[in-house]
Amino acid sequence: MKTDGEIKEAIDVSISREPKSMIWCESLTQRTNVSRVSLLRDKEAIMLAEMREKAIMDEQSRLNGARKEGIHNGIEKEKENSRLRDADRVIKLLTKKLGTLNDEFTEKIRNMDSDNLNLIIENILDIESFQDIEKYLCI
Repeated sequence: MKTDGEIKEAIDVSISREPKSMIWCESLTQRTNVSRVSLLRDKEAIMLAEMREKAIMDEQSRLNGARKEGIHNGIEKEKENSRLRDADRVIKLLTKKLGTLNDEFTEKIRNMDSDNLNLIIENILDIESFQDIEKYLCI
């Protein structure tokens, strides 16, 4: 590709040789200017396209992060709901087996983790008294 100086020199030489070449040179200059404008527009279009692509990728990344966070929160809520259902189940089973539980036992059972609640459920047939429950509450 020729430099601007080379193009101008070629134009000057052409102008000095023939009158017809002046028309050709003006046409060449116009085409060169149009090409430059077109090139600048192409560069701007490329930059805009790259910016749009980056914005889309950023938005997809944010959405994926939000989706993962939502899934994580949903899983945690379901774990807690499951633990609370287990606590209610333990309270019902112990109430059937031993009679009414006092508020202290009920509150401790509601605050137990799922593993200990499941231990009580698995061993419900072995529990004969409130003293047997205490060993699970102390774990």
